[in-house]
Amino acid sequence: MHRPNAGEVWLVDTGYKGKTRPAVVISRKPGPGDRVIYTIVIHTTRVTGSQYEVAHTNQLVKSPGNTGVFNAQGIMSVAPGDFIKKISSLNQTDFDNVISSVRRWLDL
Repeated sequence: MHRPNAGEVWLVDTGYKGKTRPAVVISRKPGPGDRVIYTIVIHTTRVTGSQYEVAHTNQLVKSPGNTGVFNAQGIMSVAPGDFIKKISSLNQTDFDNVISSVRRWLDL
C-alpha cells in the first residue's frame, strides 16, 4: 500500500474514462483512526488560462513541448490503492502556489 506525502507527484488512477494522470498530494498522511484517503490536485496538459491553473517548474511532470498545469479546480480524494507510481516532488514554491490556488478556489 502506498503512503504518499504532501508535495509528492504521483501517477494516479482517477477512476474515470480509464485515465491515469499525474497529481500532487495536498493532504497530510492520515493518522490512527482517520479514514485512509488522500486529497490530490490533478495535472492537465489542457491549459485554458483559468486563474486556478498553476504552472510549475518540475520537468518530470511536463509533457514534451507542453508545460501543463495543476488544476486547482481538479481536487479529489483517492484511496492508497489508486496511486500507481511516484513521479517526483514539487519544490516548495510550486507546492505553495498550488495550495494558494486551492484556497482561492475554495474561498478559504
